[in-house]
Amino acid sequence: MPNYSTLPNNSRGQRGHILVVEHNPTTSQAACRALEKDRFQTTIFRRGKKDQNSNFNDYDLVLLEHPQHRADSCLKILRRLREFSPVPIVVLSDDQNSSTRILALETGADDYLARPYLCGELVARVKAVLRRSRLSSANCQPKEVLKIDRPSKQVHLRGAVIDLTAREFELLDVLAAEPGRNFKRDEIIERIWGRKYLGDKRRVDLYISRVRSKMHQSGREDLIRSVYGVGYRLELPG
Repeated sequence: MPNYSTLPNNSRGQRGHILVVEHNPTTSQAACRALEKDRFQTTIFRRGKKDQNSNFNDYDLVLLEHPQHRADSCLKILRRLREFSPVPIVVLSDDQNSSTRILALETGADDYLARPYLCGELVARVKAVLRRSRLSSANCQPKEVLKIDRPSKQVHLRGAVIDLTAREFELLDVLAAEPGRNFKRDEIIERIWGRKYLGDKRRVDLYISRVRSKMHQSGREDLIRSVYGVGYRLELPG
């Protein structure tokens, strides 16, 4: 993925958290203002700066700007996102060509909005995509989202087996013991590798990345959330 810098806005949304992948500052700011007016929280991603703490699955929806002269770049981002994230994506584009719209939708976009458009239509499209996404998730959600069988060291996520190594299993088991609680890296290291561990604390990040990757490979969502400046937590839907 290209590198981006994260610029969170002060508005604390009640409807959801929207990530705006920016190309044109003027249009992205206008989109953010319209969404915030309707009680969404927004965060802008700008290309060119490294942000290792970002995780697309921490957002409810992504607005992806599609500049007409950089169509290949936008489609590349779409493909890469769909390799690891089911997050809903709405493309905002200067290109009104129907073939471009079809290609973006086939590549992984959930909706495509060509300029010029009214801010009210943008907000309505975002709401519609979120409704469909949440309804789909609710309809296919089994009673037990995550099942951890400690004796057999097996993990089932929405019915699918997640094949984890012993360390990966221990990590997930620690987080799953207290869903919603923020765990510091030091605490995770102490529980899994012991108090005498003197290695790199970022080893936790490596194992988190592996567990997330295996969740995505199974076609299921990522339940692990990054907590900036702290560590990680596990969130169960509902």
